[in-house]
Amino acid sequence: EEFCIKYNGKILPYSSEFVNDTVYYSAIGRIIVRIPNSDSGWGADYVPTTDEMKAYFYGWKMNNGTFDTLYNGTGTKTWTTMSATSNTGSVTTCPTTMATDGYTPYRLYYQLAQPEIEDIPPILLPVYPNGSISVDSNIMPLLNYELMDNARKQIDSLMDGLAGVTGSIMPKENVPMCSVYSDLAQSIPNEVDTKIVFNKVRTDTDNNADYTDRSKIKINTSGKYVISAIVNFAFHTGGIRAAYIAVNDNNFVNRLTEIIKSPDGSTYTMTSLSTIAELKAGDCISLWVYQNCGEAISIDSNNLIYTTLSIVKVGD
Repeated sequence: EEFCIKYNGKILPYSSEFVNDTVYYSAIGRIIVRIPNSDSGWGADYVPTTDEMKAYFYGWKMNNGTFDTLYNGTGTKTWTTMSATSNTGSVTTCPTTMATDGYTPYRLYYQLAQPEIEDIPPILLPVYPNGSISVDSNIMPLLNYELMDNARKQIDSLMDGLAGVTGSIMPKENVPMCSVYSDLAQSIPNEVDTKIVFNKVRTDTDNNADYTDRSKIKINTSGKYVISAIVNFAFHTGGIRAAYIAVNDNNFVNRLTEIIKSPDGSTYTMTSLSTIAELKAGDCISLWVYQNCGEAISIDSNNLIYTTLSIVKVGD
């Protein structure tokens, strides 16, 4: 069953009626999202252009030159980010890129009409109490399973020790985790294993991001870690696309996990992979990619999902 999540995390209810903040899936395959004027900034009598609709989904809100005043055909078309509290930093040219204020785009979850079958090592598949195995498209089941199971154990342990805690418990709550990503295009030569360089840090609780070598995450606290990555190749036909996570070096022995895909040429080739590994302080994690389409292509920076590498400590 499909469902849509708004940028603020709200799951939009399904409705065939014209009600704001709802979604409708038509019989001919169209997805209709109903947006309140107060969210978009479009006045009741104004019909936005296609590019202005895109700007909304990129995280921009329109006004008539006066902050938070609907544009109804008069005034100066002005756009602010969703989190803005004034016109400071606004633009008067229709935005064509994602807002950079921490905006999370709408997300649509659905089941493919034609399933995509992908071999996954059995060790990465969580087995549930009823004996079944369930894997959702583009979801990292091991990550969800390990985090939930570990969270329960950590909470039990914390509650058992609370009676003896007289000071701050913040050190116990500070789980080492780090997520880095790139919003810049990176050229990937033909038939060359290439290490991804990251230019942005989303979160870092244990000083894992290496600011002198932005191609790696450095482990500072030994333990078991869930490591995950997303790679977004630009449009191109032919060849294969591969990605793998490596520890300390680029060689076969130190590859923690690997995935290979064949592109269809009509869309971005997005690859996600995850694994769990026991790491020691001083280890370095890196993300590598490979392609053999016959010429250089790029890791894309213009799609809604950035190439990302993340770690989170889940055990000792």
